[in-house]
Amino acid sequence: MNEETISSEIEVFSPSIRSVDWTRNRRTLMSLMLVLTDLIAINLAWVIAVFLRFTFWGWETPGLYESYMLVLPFSFLINLSSGLYNHNLSQVEELQRVSKSVSTFYLIGASILFLSKEGTISRLVVLLAWMGTIVLTPFLRELMRTIMVRLKLWGEPVILFGNGQLGKEIADYLKCHPKMGYNPVCIVDRRKEKRQVGVDKNVIHDVTIFTQDDELPEWLQNVQTAFVITPETSETVQEMLIGKQTVRFKQLILVRSGEKTGSLWVQPLDIGGILGLDVGQNLLSQSQLLVKRWTDLTLIALSSIFIIPFFGLIGLLIKLDSPGSVFYKQDRIGYGGKPFKLWKFRSMCMGADQKLFEFLENNPDLKAEYEVTHKLKNDPRLTRVGKFMRKFSIDELPQLINVVKGEMSLVGPRPFLPYEIDFYKNCYTLYTYVYPGITGLWQISGRSNVSYNTRTDLDEYYLRNWSIWMDIHILLRTFWVVLRRDGAC
Repeated sequence: MNEETISSEIEVFSPSIRSVDWTRNRRTLMSLMLVLTDLIAINLAWVIAVFLRFTFWGWETPGLYESYMLVLPFSFLINLSSGLYNHNLSQVEELQRVSKSVSTFYLIGASILFLSKEGTISRLVVLLAWMGTIVLTPFLRELMRTIMVRLKLWGEPVILFGNGQLGKEIADYLKCHPKMGYNPVCIVDRRKEKRQVGVDKNVIHDVTIFTQDDELPEWLQNVQTAFVITPETSETVQEMLIGKQTVRFKQLILVRSGEKTGSLWVQPLDIGGILGLDVGQNLLSQSQLLVKRWTDLTLIALSSIFIIPFFGLIGLLIKLDSPGSVFYKQDRIGYGGKPFKLWKFRSMCMGADQKLFEFLENNPDLKAEYEVTHKLKNDPRLTRVGKFMRKFSIDELPQLINVVKGEMSLVGPRPFLPYEIDFYKNCYTLYTYVYPGITGLWQISGRSNVSYNTRTDLDEYYLRNWSIWMDIHILLRTFWVVLRRDGAC
């Protein structure tokens, strides 16, 4: 066991300077904040619904509507049983669980209130409150996490066993995504040689200290969670942690390899005491693809009363601003690897390709930028109306025509150009299983601020973890990203 050394190559950014009780109860604090946020969301949604139904028209609110407080404990119990008070849920999984839990709560609550002899509850109030709670709960949870992260009150201290490439990737990811709630404070390194560490870093040089609780440093006694990267951890330490459990953590998270699979919806499978993983293959489910198709068409149909006049206005502005056609078509690769014509509003001037070539030849720095992202933040080819459309992604709207024709979906990986196939490497086959989308993961993750390699990684993550819930999450995030103009060029 003496071969193990522990070194902190990553920044310790809060646990070691907090009191013992504070860090020990950090997970409880995060759960309580989630409970409080959910209560605020459901109360706020109910008040807004009642206000819209009665106060807005000057009617007196019946006292019956205060009785909803009697069913609030059901909300807590349903959320608790759904695992909504675990701080490590992904946003997509949280949206799914919130939607199901809120729907269950309002179904139970409405049944109790309707069966009571006190009076009749307005169906409109229940409907508005249900919709409001589904919208407000994820929004307020995200707001709460943002505030808590900035106050350095979110995230429990964790140890990472494994300091190879995969261990470092996980440590970097946890640092870059503090809302996940894991605050890495040190890494166990299996190599014998002493590693270089910075100043004021927590360092433990002998792993045998983990078997002697009375000798553990104060900050380390409060760590309840450990990540074990099994390929990078010795068999001795794995036996201590997993086998004999001579070193105990309340939560052990095992990472077996860095191979990319569908991780979001994976389910554990007990095979006579041997752990199996059921990796979902949602892309092969025809029923889910059918739901996705009907969702696209329904949303377009409902919004067509606004879309059609808007198309006419934008077309008129394009014509008045510069000569040329209103629409622009480009060859892209779509479902099944088949090419199709992508529709856009024309945002560039005539002879744009030649103008770009001349511009890049005269600006080598911008040429390097273009080779990385295949976009320019200040593209000289853009017209005045084109610049405005690009800021709010209005030029992408004609792709709704592609959606109606069955060539695209509202959400999916971006349709790439034929010469870009090489960038997608091993995930190209996966790409052919799903229709490309108007919006997707990379669009809500920075758009033009994201490198090309990162874009392909995000597309691959979407392909491997696709679900209807992920589409809903991306659609909701898209509106926010567009309004903020994040990564707009």
